[in-house]
Amino acid sequence: MDNELAIIAIKGGRFSEAETIFNSEISTSPSTSAYFGLGICKLNMLLDVNRSVEEVKYCFEKAIGLAEEESRKVLTGQAVDYLSTVLSQYSSLYHQLEEQKQKEAKAAAVGAALTIGAAMVGSNHKSNAFTQIASLAVAGAGVGVAVDGLTKLGKIPEMQSFLIETGGKLIDSFVSMGLVQKDELLTHFNPSELLASAAALKESNKQKANKVLSIVLAIFGINRFYLGKWKSGALFLFSFGGFGVWYILDLIKVIKGEFNPEW
Repeated sequence: MDNELAIIAIKGGRFSEAETIFNSEISTSPSTSAYFGLGICKLNMLLDVNRSVEEVKYCFEKAIGLAEEESRKVLTGQAVDYLSTVLSQYSSLYHQLEEQKQKEAKAAAVGAALTIGAAMVGSNHKSNAFTQIASLAVAGAGVGVAVDGLTKLGKIPEMQSFLIETGGKLIDSFVSMGLVQKDELLTHFNPSELLASAAALKESNKQKANKVLSIVLAIFGINRFYLGKWKSGALFLFSFGGFGVWYILDLIKVIKGEFNPEW
């Protein structure tokens, strides 16, 4: 990338500005550096959802095709290194979105148990999920991929699906160009592992949320009703929790995770 203004724009995260500069350069004197720089810009803006992996592939193919033979290997290595950086950011984004999603689900579960405050939990479902993930630390050019476009998708699961789809297409494109082996890229972005880790986190948080829910219900003395134990629940209420003794025993068992009434 010989164009200093474009390089400065990229380092500042102004990919659209750099893209315009490279487009102008290509229209007058197409070169390896111009196509490579344009590919970097388009790669960083793929999450704008109005972009195409094919654009990225075309730019890097042109850059490598125009390069002198002795420099193609170096150029290919640089392209793969930059792609690896971007894929690693995709993985980080996916994990942070999953944590945010589980946090919201947990809050909703507890809010529903308390009934009061449930409306407050529901009113936050459209909150911007990027308040905590907009500033990603990155290698390469020193800035993160542009993530603002993802917010157009709305809900977190849709953002995650788009990340999985885009990352997979990028991997397939670079492999089809013969630039890299698929296994090498999967170390940075592996859709199967991401989905598996998300499922594991969901299960872990579900267990934690259930325990919190059980404790909250036990405090109000309605945990037996929640489990469908209507007879013992009614007896519990009419006896004021066994005059307090039954209540204390139930609460201790719930906290220990040993509460499992038979009737």
